[in-house]
Amino acid sequence: MGENPESMMPENSGSFPFFHPVAKLIKGPIQIIGPEATASDCARKMSEASIGSLVVIAQQSMIGIVTSTDLVEKVLALKKKDDCQVSEIMSSPVICISKSETIFEALMLMIQKGISHLVITEKDVPVGVISEWDWMTAQQRHPAALIIPSNPQILRNPWLKSGKK
Repeated sequence: MGENPESMMPENSGSFPFFHPVAKLIKGPIQIIGPEATASDCARKMSEASIGSLVVIAQQSMIGIVTSTDLVEKVLALKKKDDCQVSEIMSSPVICISKSETIFEALMLMIQKGISHLVITEKDVPVGVISEWDWMTAQQRHPAALIIPSNPQILRNPWLKSGKK
């Protein structure tokens, strides 16, 4: 007891990336949107940035997150107009984890909360968002890791491309 779990793993056992800091999965700067923006604004911004979520910020505070799943379940499935406000469709409260926590802890939190996107913070300030996809592609033996370097366009979500309905 008291041993570092990673030190108990055999070399080359495939433990990566579980015991690395979750910050290693952050791929870029956090993307934000305001609560008064529309669902259409969200879809356009996500599509242009090839991402699946936006953090909702109001008065310099994180108040929610909008994911592509939110757009499908709360706008398309309910036949809401695409000019409904972000504040109506965002998920809140935002589930966060410190950037110094391990990838394993982040995955366990995502499973426990039933979420696919997790906001990474540093001193309670959002610094990035990770998704299930980020974790899967970080696994060097995962099939997606073989495809993405040669075809980064595969990350684009066809449902969010502007002009498609």
